[in-house]
Amino acid sequence: MENKTICSVCEEHIEEHEYHYNNLKTGEPVCEGCVDNSYNYPMLTSTTYLEGEVERVMYNNTLGAFVDEYFEMSEESPHNSPVESAQWVSSNAWRGYMGFDLKPSWVTLESGWATGRHDDVKWKHAFNDFIDELEEGNLYTHFPIVVVSAPTSNVFSTAIDVCVRERDVDAFWEAVGEHCGLTAEALKTSLS
Repeated sequence: MENKTICSVCEEHIEEHEYHYNNLKTGEPVCEGCVDNSYNYPMLTSTTYLEGEVERVMYNNTLGAFVDEYFEMSEESPHNSPVESAQWVSSNAWRGYMGFDLKPSWVTLESGWATGRHDDVKWKHAFNDFIDELEEGNLYTHFPIVVVSAPTSNVFSTAIDVCVRERDVDAFWEAVGEHCGLTAEALKTSLS
């Protein structure tokens, strides 16, 4: 009897003796080569900062799965991540970005784009300073602050969303205002 298993990504036959994965969302088979290749490309990353700790989870579109730092896969994102689901959004034939849907009770405080710390984009330094404070554990909160970063078709920029739970909006602005001097206007400008 001939094996009819075909990879849903490359459309190659997957031999009976070859290991393969199933996309967690669709159940379709994905060959090991396509799984390995999927990790060579940028993915949507949800970075949660809570009580001085950092937790990152990526969304692997090929596998329809959230992948943690230990490469454990799950169909659902962790409790402290606002990402419900993610998908590539084409804005035209050549351009696009990785979009996502928020879980209920989460809000995006600001969204835009970020790049490295370069002299020609000084207005972005306020966001960079904010991230540095979070990464170094200097901005300590008892509620999660989440920065969702996602690839775009522009290799020089990354899409950014800063998210918190609805109930933590006021506490967020108080904490970043006191610690970083960051205002809503400064964050908006920094991500524009």
